[in-house]
Amino acid sequence: MGLTAVCVPGLFLMNILLYCGHARDIWLSVDPDRSAFFTGESVTFTCSVRGGEETGWLYLFKRDGHILDNNFHQKMRTRSVTPALSGQHQCFSNHKGQGPVLESNKVSITVSGE
Repeated sequence: MGLTAVCVPGLFLMNILLYCGHARDIWLSVDPDRSAFFTGESVTFTCSVRGGEETGWLYLFKRDGHILDNNFHQKMRTRSVTPALSGQHQCFSNHKGQGPVLESNKVSITVSGE
């Protein structure tokens, strides 16, 4: 009974994760790789999907839940950051506009004056 009580919920959770699309690896990275920036610096956010096909992915970038960029490109570059870009960033992606939407890790950055 004890082993069944542990294994069955574990298998159920694994099926939910696979169904919801979280089995694929999606990752948001920031270049330069740090969390603090000064006004005027350049920052590039890159959304990477591993475990899927190479082409056909559409991307959306958000800060604190608000859309920053929905041009569907894998990278979002800001040439001159301002404090308004401070917050928690995340990217979302799906393949060819169909299927589940994948949700990346969250990356927090802070932009302060010069």
